[in-house]
Amino acid sequence: MQVIWQGAEIATDAGAERRRRFRLEHGIAVANSLPLRGSAPEFSPFLAATGA
Repeated sequence: MQVIWQGAEIATDAGAERRRRFRLEHGIAVANSLPLRGSAPEFSPFLAATGA
């Protein structure tokens, strides 16, 4: 994982102080392992300060 503290990638998101970048090196697909269910998302009130 890489933490990006400054540069053009940070400037694209108003209010962002850092970004994380990761690279998946190995993954396993398992059929029918995660049934998709849940409820509508509840957004954090802190997101309003980050811009669009």
